[in-house]
Amino acid sequence: MRSVLQDLGDNQPGWRTSPMFKLDSVDEYKNPKLWQIWRDHLLSISMIKKYNEFGEYDDGYFIYLYPSQNTECRDGINKYKNYLNNTHNVLEIYLEDIIAKIRMNIEDDWTKELSDWANELSERYIGK
Repeated sequence: MRSVLQDLGDNQPGWRTSPMFKLDSVDEYKNPKLWQIWRDHLLSISMIKKYNEFGEYDDGYFIYLYPSQNTECRDGINKYKNYLNNTHNVLEIYLEDIIAKIRMNIEDDWTKELSDWANELSERYIGK
């Protein structure tokens, strides 16, 4: 019987040979607090690889977006980065910063829907 990790490795070609991942840390990636972060990171890498085949992207970033007050997310991404050889394309961005940027760029009537969306996003995830 194949493990989930073996299946994931087969579905994400090259992660075992990627210089980004510390291969001796695979057990850490399976930690429940890191598992989803790792899977999301692998997804971003596979998307970059796929689009690179079409000549559309040479590089990309894994953006971990979360509310600044969420200590579980902050602790999780900081721990996750400790198990990487290279973190140059792993970015942490606070949800509040994205919402602020959206609000700063709302200038015309046609962007009113963005304002409503930013407000709903803020209320749902930040509580303001």
